[in-house]
Amino acid sequence: MFKLSKFHRYGIALLALIVVVAFFWPASEKSPSDIVQNQPIVIPPPTTPEVVPEPTITPPIPEPVPAPEDNSPLLPTEPEIIPEPIEPEPNEPTTVTSPEKTPEPKTTRPSANEWQNYRVQKGKTLAQLFRDNNLQANDAFIMARVEGAEKPLSNLRQGQKIRLKANTKGEVQLLETTGSDGKTYSFARLSDGSYYRTP
Repeated sequence: MFKLSKFHRYGIALLALIVVVAFFWPASEKSPSDIVQNQPIVIPPPTTPEVVPEPTITPPIPEPVPAPEDNSPLLPTEPEIIPEPIEPEPNEPTTVTSPEKTPEPKTTRPSANEWQNYRVQKGKTLAQLFRDNNLQANDAFIMARVEGAEKPLSNLRQGQKIRLKANTKGEVQLLETTGSDGKTYSFARLSDGSYYRTP
């Protein structure tokens, strides 16, 4: 470290002396009117409302209803439950077809434990591929945790083939892909929902 000039050393010493003096300088005294004295706080005792007991009222005893003399039927005391008739459904559903409508393409999931083959399109990720084919995209993120240093799932190329088996819920049970180095990587679902990668 280099030495400071005498002028700078004297200046720093003078500033340090000023800071020390300012620290110990007595503060102005407060006038007695400024000092707030402690005053006791009076807390009123809790008041309990007077509880007036309610007078007990005995319910009136209903008088027996005399039998009608004109032989008219009595109204029932409880409502009668009448089941509504159930209309039978027709065996043949009626369908109205209009020639103007074109059928919409439906994406259906193949049956469970059946190999499904997919090709990666330009700019698509594995999660997008899963979403487009009604598979759980979260599985792609779980697989990415165990993909290793080669990153076979993160480095997908256009036209790359992916084979997989999925259950009826859309959970990927087994996935196979071939990396850029020519190796085939497999990801198998474990019972806890995580995946295990082989080679």
